[in-house]
Amino acid sequence: MLKKLIPLALSVTLGVSSVTVSYAFADIRDEIKGKRKEQQNLLIDIAEKEGIAKDQLQKKEEFDSKIKEIERQREPAEEKYMTEKAKSDRAKEKLGKRLKSMYLNRSNNYTMQLLSSESFSDFIQRFQYIRMITKSDYQLVREYMETTKRAEEQKQVYDDLITEQDKLAKQAQEEYKKAVAEINKNREESEKIDQFFEEHADEIIKINLKDWSSGNLTFTYPGGKMKNPTRTKVRSSYGMRLHPIYRSYKMHTGVDMVGGYGTPIYAPQAGIVVSSQSAGGYGWLVTIYHGNIGNKKVFTRFAHSYPGQVQVRVGQQVKQGDLISRVGAYGQVTGAHLHFEVRVGEGDNPPYVNPAQYVDF
Repeated sequence: MLKKLIPLALSVTLGVSSVTVSYAFADIRDEIKGKRKEQQNLLIDIAEKEGIAKDQLQKKEEFDSKIKEIERQREPAEEKYMTEKAKSDRAKEKLGKRLKSMYLNRSNNYTMQLLSSESFSDFIQRFQYIRMITKSDYQLVREYMETTKRAEEQKQVYDDLITEQDKLAKQAQEEYKKAVAEINKNREESEKIDQFFEEHADEIIKINLKDWSSGNLTFTYPGGKMKNPTRTKVRSSYGMRLHPIYRSYKMHTGVDMVGGYGTPIYAPQAGIVVSSQSAGGYGWLVTIYHGNIGNKKVFTRFAHSYPGQVQVRVGQQVKQGDLISRVGAYGQVTGAHLHFEVRVGEGDNPPYVNPAQYVDF
């Protein structure tokens, strides 16, 4: 009887344990799924803000160019203002001297001068003389007023140009600083989530493998352009080319990156490693899934590394800038380089696209 109860007890215990593990697995899956969605939203926002920051830098360059133009305009405006101000000061000085002379000589009492005429001819002569004096005085006053007005107008032009210059400079600086601050804040939040992923790396790999095989691993592509995976230049572009081995024109489905043996290869965007295997002419081929644009999946592929150079596992979640592998010469090659592809679509061999559409080389 006891022998019959022991297996029964064990089966019940294992069953309960299995249920507990299943619930724990489901809990961590939900938490990982929530964290991944949160991070994807952060990455999407970062991509948008980087676009804004880039636009602001471009605007700042345009503002700087305009500011230089304003500076060129300001110099002659200031020079003209100083010229007109000097004329105004001279006119003011002349008028001051004239008024002082009129006051000292009492020559401003024109009526008394006319009435003291000894004869009619003397009256006419004095009248003509007074008219000439008043006309001259009027000219002095008019000259002073006109030159002062011109000087003030030039001063206003100068002030308006300076105001515009300050406004453009401050606007560019503030908008750029705002975008950078928001990017840094989102990156800090994303780094906290990265720490959570690192702490649960093994569970994440298991969940990713299971979800990928069942077709349930999907998330939104973060947006924006990916980073250059090797930080080096493109040696051979996408498109039809003379194949270096077959010596016939064939479609080059990716780009070849400059870089000697052992050059680091980085993740161009956050994603999940979905394949790492030998692939004929590709040598060893690593594939990363970066999310969906609409209903189409976005992948990057890295060819020609040796198996021992690969630094990631299938199912591993990577962030932008993580070391994926190093440049090798495995497969059909004439020398060490990275053959890099971007594929967009469904299936085991989705359609290739020009990487320049997605990557900032």
